[in-house]
Amino acid sequence: MPCLTCFALYLNNDHKLDIAAKAGSPDTKLSVLLRNGNDTFHLTWSGDPVLAIPSFVVGDFNKDGKLDLAALYNTLIGFGIRRIQILLGNGDGTFRRGWNQLIGLPGFIATGDFNNDHRLDLAIFGCCISSTSHSLYILLGNGDGTFQNKQTFSLTATASSMVIRDLNHDGRGDVVLTHSQDNTISVLLNVP
Repeated sequence: MPCLTCFALYLNNDHKLDIAAKAGSPDTKLSVLLRNGNDTFHLTWSGDPVLAIPSFVVGDFNKDGKLDLAALYNTLIGFGIRRIQILLGNGDGTFRRGWNQLIGLPGFIATGDFNNDHRLDLAIFGCCISSTSHSLYILLGNGDGTFQNKQTFSLTATASSMVIRDLNHDGRGDVVLTHSQDNTISVLLNVP
């Protein structure tokens, strides 16, 4: 089972790098593997195997010092409808479901601080099914594992990946999109 997206991080505070990964096909699922002392890993938690996960990110969304996950899940409602699900970390490599919200057809999710309030926010790139319009959704974090209603920004191109970094050192996250179709990169500076 190939690992499609992986993060190596400390999920249970034992100072050994653990793995959060989405893997498998066709029913992609999210799994957490904790590192043993002998460079092997054991599975401690696995998400719903029925609903595929196109993208996920890691961050402390409720500011309790334990890493959480924010995942985009496909839903059974129909094509093009996905759910943002916050999975709150228990500090031992397991997670519990928290805040969630339905959203259109997102492909990528990233996290950063967009309004310089020291709370993690979410950025989601999505596109419309019946047109060539694309959108960037920003959901500001409340600092307790919940998020405000999405703000929608129109884009002109399909992205193949997205990262959030403060490129101009103003304390606000900026968006970098890569476009594999035309081998270009777009930089969207966050203007207050």
